[in-house]
Amino acid sequence: MTALELYAPLPKIQPFHSETCKWRIVIGANRSGKTLCGAVELARAMCGKDPYGKYRRANGSALVIGLDYEHVGMLWRKLYLPGAFQVVRERGALRPIRVVSDPRGGYTVDSREKDLPWVDAPPLVPHEEIDSIAWYDRARYIPRTITMKNGWRVSFVSSRASPRQGEHYDIIWLDEQIINPLVIEEVARGVVRVGEHQGYAIWTATGQKQNPLLYDIVKNNEHSKNVCVIGLSIYDNPFIEREEVDIFSSMLTEDQRRVRIFGEFAINNWLVYPDFVPAKHVISEDLCDITAPTAANWTRYFALDPGTRFCATVFGAVNDKGQMIIYDELEIRNGTAESWAAALQLRPDANAFQYWIVDQRAGRGRSMGSSKTVAALYSEAAAGRGVTPKIMGPLARFVPGCDDPKLRREIVRRMLNNNIDGVPQLRIHQRCSKLIYQLTHAMFDEKDPDKRIGKQYDLLDAMEYLVANQPKFVPFTPSVIGAWSTYYVRGV
Repeated sequence: MTALELYAPLPKIQPFHSETCKWRIVIGANRSGKTLCGAVELARAMCGKDPYGKYRRANGSALVIGLDYEHVGMLWRKLYLPGAFQVVRERGALRPIRVVSDPRGGYTVDSREKDLPWVDAPPLVPHEEIDSIAWYDRARYIPRTITMKNGWRVSFVSSRASPRQGEHYDIIWLDEQIINPLVIEEVARGVVRVGEHQGYAIWTATGQKQNPLLYDIVKNNEHSKNVCVIGLSIYDNPFIEREEVDIFSSMLTEDQRRVRIFGEFAINNWLVYPDFVPAKHVISEDLCDITAPTAANWTRYFALDPGTRFCATVFGAVNDKGQMIIYDELEIRNGTAESWAAALQLRPDANAFQYWIVDQRAGRGRSMGSSKTVAALYSEAAAGRGVTPKIMGPLARFVPGCDDPKLRREIVRRMLNNNIDGVPQLRIHQRCSKLIYQLTHAMFDEKDPDKRIGKQYDLLDAMEYLVANQPKFVPFTPSVIGAWSTYYVRGV
């Protein structure tokens, strides 16, 4: 009998094999069996033996993506060598090891099985069904391409490499962390349906590693019918004695236990703003009392994070109680100071801002071939369209933003947690969808906990400059709208 015939998935794993959604994800603790179920799914496809008929029987195409080439070699050994799992030898024949539910949770091996001889299962991919193997490194079992006698072709790549473009795949298997974010874009394109042939992506990973790309997919598709997520704990592996798991668990903190025992995302421990809770901090009510040009109950400010590729502006208002609402966002891609000023001019509150705040490092920089600072280019472009702040700051009409990231984050966190009249001091309007996304996804780098992972968080940066400035409510005075006064506002 072949290993695929001997494989008996646990009830918790069964949906992973039978589901027909485009993305299937297994997130589990170490040694929970997640890599095995991915290997079995791929082996079934490339051998033309999927019991659910998801893949073509012959002439299919598959792609395997590992963290690096050493990881690729490990995945191929799981497929090519005996012992991906164990079976019982009884009366000269092989059969699966019987597993039963554990009353304490998870699964355990039937006590009657422990007296029988256990042996390694045969290879998941029978050698006699392989036509040829091209290698990156044969001595270390790192393959480049496997061609099966039934016409299936399986390619292996590292997640650190540039993604292949233009190919369609029947199945793509990703295991553990993916380094190059462009790989995910190409995977999504590579499994697009072509005619009658649906492509599938499977991803098996542990929550112990910082894996922001996987985290994004899971969080963004919590209610999607195209993504199935299965969580595995170490208790779901019946071949690890419960007593051993309990001893291991007793040595861990609660946070470590959630990750290493129950397979939850460790990434939650690295979020920059774990205290930001959309249900608590995001509001949806009408804000005409803020956006109206003559609104008197709020004092308005905005912060600018200038850039050629991404230019981000966040608009906020403060009332007499010290409550702040971030009520709008503006992101211009591949724009200029003129295109930013044109967008600002169209706003009904264009001239209603007490003062403007800018990233002081970027604002003091100079564009190539220009003697003017970036702040001056933006402020002159706005002034040319009749848009000015009520109070002029010292940096080309802008107030310099706080350039200490730690201090900015500390002030934002404090305002998220501080309540005034029973509501958080800092809230975000739901129209700021991009900012909300960045707030919920920004995280520190586990390799350098003082730094944020380098993704595009331009709106979040602008919000930090605005909040860290701690602007105050100023009673409304209609007569000063449009009038300039020189006033130095010191940044935090």
